[in-house]
Amino acid sequence: MTRKRDEWDDEWDRIPHTTSEYQKEIYDLRERIDNYLKDIEMRDQVIAELRDELALVNKFWRKQNIRE
Repeated sequence: MTRKRDEWDDEWDRIPHTTSEYQKEIYDLRERIDNYLKDIEMRDQVIAELRDELALVNKFWRKQNIRE
């Protein structure tokens, strides 16, 4: 996922900021990163489960073809 720059980004970069504003921005970015990592972890888990199911299907399919 790629986020495109917009007018707000340009405005933010143009003006000076207080320490608390930078701290808030850092906090928000860390929170977004945590959410991305949780999302990636969930997707990895789903992929692992699908791979396990696919392995079972392939095993069953091979057994069926051997019998025929």
